[in-house]
Amino acid sequence: MTVNGASALGAAVPEEVAFAQEVPRGEPILEVRGLIKHFPLTQGVLFKKQVGAVKAVDGVDFDLMQGETLGIVV
Repeated sequence: MTVNGASALGAAVPEEVAFAQEVPRGEPILEVRGLIKHFPLTQGVLFKKQVGAVKAVDGVDFDLMQGETLGIVV
């Protein structure tokens, strides 16, 4: 039995053995289409008026399948 690449006795198991099983691919567990994230640029102290926007993400599409890892940094 292995846990995170180590055997039950604590000895390291080669990565080829630890990840030898194929994960079945089917339907995505997460589908994202047209993702948009804009950060407003404001001006003023008392009445913050939006004067523009920074487009961090604009129209991004992706699928996340079972067994995959996705990291998003904003």
